[in-house]
Amino acid sequence: MTIIVGMPLVSMSCYKNYIEPEPEPTREINVEFDHTNVKEQLNREKLYRLSVNRTVRYVHLVPTQHWNELDAKAISLLRAYELEPSIGISSKMRGNGDFDFKPGEPAKVPNDSAWIIQHGWTINQGKSR
Repeated sequence: MTIIVGMPLVSMSCYKNYIEPEPEPTREINVEFDHTNVKEQLNREKLYRLSVNRTVRYVHLVPTQHWNELDAKAISLLRAYELEPSIGISSKMRGNGDFDFKPGEPAKVPNDSAWIIQHGWTINQGKSR
């Protein structure tokens, strides 16, 4: 009789130690920014907090409005000081959308333009407008 009573207790203790697996992250967040608020919207602390959230699968960095006032030097600075550090925060960061730079300027900085495209954005393709 003791064995029969003890068996259910052992079985119940197994259930007590069972931990449900965490759900797969499913949310995808868009962080929109334009040339007037890029520093505020791509704030490293804000992006880091989004990236460590267990429910977030990807954080898409999406340029909005027009970027056609940027010359080649400004494109390089945008990549070096805003885009690259933001993408580097986490593997969850993704580029998405189109930069409509001044025609001819992206060609003057081919390495920067290639980096932008390799990370998910397009240049002068008119997407997301």
